[in-house]
Amino acid sequence: MPLPIPPIVLVKTWLQLTSNSHEKEARMHAKKMIANTFGSVDIAIEYIEQSSINQKPQPYLKT
Repeated sequence: MPLPIPPIVLVKTWLQLTSNSHEKEARMHAKKMIANTFGSVDIAIEYIEQSSINQKPQPYLKT
């Protein structure tokens, strides 16, 4: 059974931890969570990018 996709803010946090954390344990845990959820960092980044595209506010149209 696949894991549910976590909230975007959590995925962003994991991605930040993989590159910016000085704590080895935190960095390794974030990498593990990304691998278990998405399979790779690249797919997690695509998920973030797609989510931001889909959530852009629509321009106001006068009717």
